[in-house]
Amino acid sequence: MADLTPLFRQCVDIVSKELGTKSSPSVKPPSFLVKDTFIRECDSMYGNLVQMAQFVGEIRPLYLQVNDEFSRFDKRVGSGLSIEDKNKIDEDFKVKVQQVYEKLKFLQSYERKRTQVVESKQKSKGFISGLFSSEEDPELAYDLTLSSHRTQILRFLSDTTKTVNTAFEKMQQKRHNREKQLNLLHFQNLNDDELEAVDAYRQDYQFDVVEDEKQSASFQEELSQQQIQELKLENKELLTMKTNQLIIS
Repeated sequence: MADLTPLFRQCVDIVSKELGTKSSPSVKPPSFLVKDTFIRECDSMYGNLVQMAQFVGEIRPLYLQVNDEFSRFDKRVGSGLSIEDKNKIDEDFKVKVQQVYEKLKFLQSYERKRTQVVESKQKSKGFISGLFSSEEDPELAYDLTLSSHRTQILRFLSDTTKTVNTAFEKMQQKRHNREKQLNLLHFQNLNDDELEAVDAYRQDYQFDVVEDEKQSASFQEELSQQQIQELKLENKELLTMKTNQLIIS
């Protein structure tokens, strides 16, 4: 029996070559799926808004910690954010929100101009195109659907931006209120310390005045007793002199 192995291998090679030359059928994306530059920009913007919202939620506990005069003595690593750090966060977040609004404004302007071009194109078709409804004109139906879809996307991005910015502003306002309360407490403590110092000075002054009055009264009392003793001595001397005179006479 003849060896058919070489023939079998030759057939396998031929079939492999034929299958290799055939290109795999390309997968055509659905006609209703639109992935243009506008959609990619909107998707990127939404991703940035999600990151900003996550940042607000993550930074909130440290951001709302109130810094007092003892914070600088805390030796723990990462114990909190300084006022300078919080101010830097405020500035950076404000810049990011402004960038989002500018990009959103650009996309709105782009879509408005695109809609104007589509409308002018529809008008240029003349009277005949006006006789057909959007269901009967696939191109018109596509343009109307696309415009409505993009309008909803822009509205959603605008609302999301406003929500994220409002959440940060509320957190920022809460931080300022806490700092004002802390400063007010410190101011009240300073006033209490000043009043205590005044009261202590007043008590010391009153004590000194009372002591001076006591010493003055005691001094006056001592002078009176001394004068009495002197008078007694003078009287005694006078009596002695009179007695001696009587004896001599």
